[in-house]
Amino acid sequence: MSVATEIQRLQGAKASLKTSIENKGVTVPSSTKLDGYSALVEQIQQGGDTDGMNGFLSVESKTISTSASATTNITYNKKCGILDENYKKWDTLAWHQRWVDNGYSATGLSKPIGIWMKAFGLDIVFLWPLTSNVSYSDVTGTITLVNNVFSIGLYNCIAITSATAADRTVWPANQSDMIAHGTAGKYKSATFRTVNNGDGLDMICDNTLETFTIPSRNVGDTNAFMKDNADEYMESFYQQCEFFRALFAICSGIATTQPNGTKTNVDILNASGQQAAVNEDMYFWIGGTNTGLYAKYNLNCIPNPGGNENNGLLTQSIADNIYTKQKANGVNMNDTGVNSSSKHVLYEGAKGAEAVAVNGYWYIKTPYLSATNGTSFAANSNIADAPAIYICKHKGLVLPTERMLYPYWLNKTTHISSIVNLLKTTEGLIDIPNVANSFCFSITRYNRTNNWSVFFERGNIQNYTISTRCTIIACPLSTQQYT
Repeated sequence: MSVATEIQRLQGAKASLKTSIENKGVTVPSSTKLDGYSALVEQIQQGGDTDGMNGFLSVESKTISTSASATTNITYNKKCGILDENYKKWDTLAWHQRWVDNGYSATGLSKPIGIWMKAFGLDIVFLWPLTSNVSYSDVTGTITLVNNVFSIGLYNCIAITSATAADRTVWPANQSDMIAHGTAGKYKSATFRTVNNGDGLDMICDNTLETFTIPSRNVGDTNAFMKDNADEYMESFYQQCEFFRALFAICSGIATTQPNGTKTNVDILNASGQQAAVNEDMYFWIGGTNTGLYAKYNLNCIPNPGGNENNGLLTQSIADNIYTKQKANGVNMNDTGVNSSSKHVLYEGAKGAEAVAVNGYWYIKTPYLSATNGTSFAANSNIADAPAIYICKHKGLVLPTERMLYPYWLNKTTHISSIVNLLKTTEGLIDIPNVANSFCFSITRYNRTNNWSVFFERGNIQNYTISTRCTIIACPLSTQQYT
C-alpha cells in the first residue's frame, strides 16, 4: 500500500469517526487531531454533552464591555443566542462583540428578531411575541382589539384526522329544503368525505367540490408533551379553517362558465352598487351583478363524524344580529365599509367573502365564525377564525407545540431575560419586546374547545380555551435555512 493511499485511508477513517462522535451529541472541533479523539470518545461513554436535555440550560457568567471604560456581567450558554433578521444564529458574545467593534453602536447592524436555543434535544427558535401590523376589532366593529394577543379559533370543532368510507353530513345543509344547486342562498350538498393521502388526509367538500389536504393524520387531540410536529399541526389548522368555510358556502344564484375551483372577488355594496352608508343594507355583488343576498356571515355547525348536529355555532339569529351591528358601525366582512379604515374586522392574512365556481354557479364563502354571541359583543367572541393561524400563515411562521415552548419558561429568568436586557439596556434597542409573562398558546390541541398552553408567569402547562386571546410566540417554519 502506498503512503498516499494510507494517508487517504486514515483521513477517511478520521472523518467517519468525527461523524460518529458528533452523532452521539459530542462536538468535535475542526482543529482536533487524531490523538485527541480518545477524550471525545470518553465524553460519549460519560453520556456526552447533556446540558439542556432536561430543558434547562446551565449558566455561566461572562464579562462584556458596555463602553470604552465600563464592563458588566451577563449569563451565558453556548446553546442559546440571538437570531437576526437574516436568519443568522449568533452566539451572544459574538453578537455583542460586533456592537463593541462598531463603536458601541447598533447603527447599520442587522436587527435581532428572536432567540435560539438547544433544549430537550430540539433546535428551537423563539421569535419576539407576535404582533399584527393591523389593529382589528370583532366582526361587528364594536370592540377594538389590541394587536399583540390572538385567539386560535376552530372552537368546538372536531379535528378531522381519519378517513371514512361513508359520507359525513353537516347542518344546516342536511335539511332537504336547503339543498338546491343553482338557487341563491342554498347549498349544493350536505356532505363531505375523507380519504387517506399517504401520511396525510384529503378532506373533500361536496358542497364546493374542493379538496383540502392536511399533511399528516398525526395532528389530533393529545396529551401534553407528546408532539414536536408543529409544522403539521399548523397546516392542519389552516386547511381545516379553509375546509369549514367551504362546507357552508352558499350559492349566489349567478351562473358562470368558469371551471370548477376558479375563484373571484365578492364585493359588498348597497342595492345601487355603491358603498353602503351607515345603517344601509349591504349585498353580495359578483362581477357587477347584485346577488340579492344580504352580506351576512354564512351559518355553520360542527362537522360531527357519525351524526348530525341540531344546533349551529352561528345560528340565523346570531348572524342577523351581527349584520345589524355591522350596518350600524359602517363596516363589513371585506373591510370596505364606510368606516372600515378605522374599524378593521380583517386581521393580517384573513380572507373576507370570496366566490368559487361550482358546476356552473358562483358559491360564496365567508369567514368562519365558531365562537359567537348574538347579544353580548365582547373581546373573546365574534372574531373570524382563526387570527393566530392566518397571521402566522401570512408571515410564514408556525406556532410551536407546548414541548417546544416550555424551554422558554425554563430559561426565562436566566438566558432569555439576560439577552433581552442586553439588547434593550446595553445596546439601546428599546423596541425589543419585553420577556413574555402571560399565557401563551401552543399549536397542539387538547380537545375541541382547548389547546395546550404554557403560563409564563408560573410555568404551568394547561389546556386553555382557544377562543381566548393569548400571547403568541411563533417560530419560523422548520424548512427555514439558518446560517
